[in-house]
Amino acid sequence: SSPAEADPSKPSPPLFERPPLCLVAFALLLSTAVALLCTVFRDALAVVLRQPSGEAAALLLLKLVSIPVVSVAFTYTHIWLALWMTFKPVNFVGCLRIPRTNVGLGWQGIIPFKAVPFALKACDNLIPSLISPQECVGRVEAAGLVREKAAEFDQLAADAVDAAVAVAAPRLWGRSPRAAKQAVLEMARVATPQIVEAVLLDLRRES
Repeated sequence: SSPAEADPSKPSPPLFERPPLCLVAFALLLSTAVALLCTVFRDALAVVLRQPSGEAAALLLLKLVSIPVVSVAFTYTHIWLALWMTFKPVNFVGCLRIPRTNVGLGWQGIIPFKAVPFALKACDNLIPSLISPQECVGRVEAAGLVREKAAEFDQLAADAVDAAVAVAAPRLWGRSPRAAKQAVLEMARVATPQIVEAVLLDLRRES
């Protein structure tokens, strides 16, 4: 599984967008001018560029014109790809991925891959300025905590009883009837809110 799962439904910016009409018109005019210079006016172009023939002048002009065109196309494409790979794909696409890394025959966006560490770091930086640990502990209600995490606290109570009896009277606990064991576990569950409240009080004093 990937380190971060997110909603991939939001589309990425397209590689090509509809250009403005003025830009299209300028490109057409420039292309027409280059085509005329390479065909109709190539002899005059040879004189200007000091080339032995019109064909050589046309070839030189195409080479010169191709430099900014290829540079812009390459730069635009690789910057778009770099930005896309920063955020996409949201989940790893590929195979043979090394667990807990972004290494493999595939790719996952850098931001989605680092989402959990980024979120933890943001929480570490933001929470102290928003609410202190003392306030966090002070707002926790023991009864509400036990009610929300009843299954976890029941398991903790059972584990605590088993651990205590295993040390104090392991043989007696093993020979006890099921009803007696259930009664002891029920007493531990009933006492859980008071124990949690005592732990919270200790935390409030220490913080």
